[in-house]
Amino acid sequence: MLEDFFENITVYDNRATSASYEKLEDGRYAVRLNVEAKKYHADGGGTEREVALAGEIDVGIFGEDDKVLYLEKRLMDGEAGVIEVIVDEEPHEAGIDPYNKLIDRNPEDNVTRVTSSSGGYQDALRLALPKPLRAVRRDPSALLFHGR
Repeated sequence: MLEDFFENITVYDNRATSASYEKLEDGRYAVRLNVEAKKYHADGGGTEREVALAGEIDVGIFGEDDKVLYLEKRLMDGEAGVIEVIVDEEPHEAGIDPYNKLIDRNPEDNVTRVTSSSGGYQDALRLALPKPLRAVRRDPSALLFHGR
């Protein structure tokens, strides 16, 4: 992975395609997050080629007011995957590389809203309301923001 930071120009295309939760009998929430992740190496002239992705990338689940419910590195070794996590509070958003630590083609699609797998009125209302504009989520402990 150090090669990706020091020897190559490395660009990622990470995205959270969907996320849902189911409330468990014990009051916790099972979250299912569908993600896609690709990695590219670029030369100085702008030509990119896709390379194998085999590394750890942050995965985050967030509650009300962006409260961190889960944040851990998960091994990504393929283009698409499903991540399942159990959290203690109702999730509102989930994503891959949510703090945009990696240089990403489109960092805005790394996080998505989490909907109830049982559906219901509250989820329909939450999806119908426009998402408030906010800055890209920042990790206060991150050392590099890649110019953002």
